[in-house]
Amino acid sequence: MNAQDYAKLKARARLLALRPDSELDRELEMEVVVAQLGRDSVGVPVGFLREILRMPPLTALPSLPPEFLGLVQIRGELVSVVDLGRLLGLTEARQDGSLVVVEQEGRSLGLATDAVLGVRQVFRDELTRDSDETIFGGGDLLRATTRDLLSILDPEKLLNDERIVVGASTFQSSSTPSVHHSGHSPGSNTE
Repeated sequence: MNAQDYAKLKARARLLALRPDSELDRELEMEVVVAQLGRDSVGVPVGFLREILRMPPLTALPSLPPEFLGLVQIRGELVSVVDLGRLLGLTEARQDGSLVVVEQEGRSLGLATDAVLGVRQVFRDELTRDSDETIFGGGDLLRATTRDLLSILDPEKLLNDERIVVGASTFQSSSTPSVHHSGHSPGSNTE
């Protein structure tokens, strides 16, 4: 290859390496950890991420809905674990997968997933659907969907969802007594 051809190829490579102006002006919406759930992927915003672990041994609890897998102990703290796939109406997560722990205002929840694929930037122009138009059943827990069908989880909704919050009326059966606090203990003399 002569010097003139080399110079042309180098100039062409520089031009191809430049991003179009439209890409330079893109607005970053969020960064997400991409979790695999069967053939589907869900993005978990990193702002809610506490940690990612290989799935530790679970302690199952009786009489809970099937999406609740049990409890894990992480550095002395008990954390509830839900099967994210089942909760969203997808396939069940593998028991030997990854645990994505999300947290907000001191409340933590473990999300069982098949695997964590990495971190991805999501730009505003990639978002095509809001949570009302999702492609599967857990739409109420999703913030958005990208053009390439990555569903973005809304951890704030998840952590506040009555199906997740222990003690919510959804999980109280008729045989479970309600506990009411009247301000004094039973049997105490109030006179």
